[in-house]
Amino acid sequence: MSGGVDSSVAAALLVNAGYDVTGVFMVDYDDPERPGSCWHSDYEDALRVCAKLGIKLLRLDFQKEYRKLVLDYMYKEYDAGRTPNPDVLCNKYIKFGVWLEKARELGYDLVATGHYARLEREFPISNFQFPNKSKCPMSNFQLLQSKDKNKDQTYFLHQLTQEQLKYIIFPLGSYTKPEVRKLAKKFNLPTAEKEESMGICFIGEVPMKEFLQKMSDAPLTTCPECSKEALSKMVTAAGFQLKGNGYYATDFKGGPAKPKEEASAPAHACGTGGCGSCGG
Repeated sequence: MSGGVDSSVAAALLVNAGYDVTGVFMVDYDDPERPGSCWHSDYEDALRVCAKLGIKLLRLDFQKEYRKLVLDYMYKEYDAGRTPNPDVLCNKYIKFGVWLEKARELGYDLVATGHYARLEREFPISNFQFPNKSKCPMSNFQLLQSKDKNKDQTYFLHQLTQEQLKYIIFPLGSYTKPEVRKLAKKFNLPTAEKEESMGICFIGEVPMKEFLQKMSDAPLTTCPECSKEALSKMVTAAGFQLKGNGYYATDFKGGPAKPKEEASAPAHACGTGGCGSCGG
């Protein structure tokens, strides 16, 4: 649970459906100069939602894993002159990697998130051969677009494996964002009117150029190739945000690539359990 409206409604729907639900708030990135400053307000929102729903909330720290599996990748890609997509790896290795493993270790059967996506189960035997499929083991999990095509997040989930998908449910897959807002009001959730966050998973409301510059001054990475010099090069060669998303274009041979328009919005609410693209 990120403290946002999507994960709040996902939890409410599961509670309403009779599931035994426990909320989880992940801290994957923090500001070293002001520990807790970028995620604490979202954590408080998640606490309020859980109190309203009558469920407990766990807080898990995956900062080391996120740094190693996501941030180091991002630095390497910028250093190589490519545009990284850390959100895909965030879902693959953090939300449905170390978090899913931890959930299974703690004895939970399934992991649910506020992603706008759907899952459909397929069976190896046709209706003609075996009409009672409920007694047949599920063999394939298809990741399908959500009802809300504007909010669909399946691209950011496309690297999930069958082994991961079999433990996941997406309660919001059959709803549109306006419908989710209405449900939040119906359930009287504290986050019903909360603004949406967009951008890179867990990084923060800061432009990418500024973030890379900060890392070049005080790198937190375990990546040996990501030196201060390399990060400084990324800052000078990258950092133009394209309108409408949180991705950046670079052209190391000819200098920074110039988009038609620069976005005015920063990257995303940091340190929480979800964001506009990786979700949850």
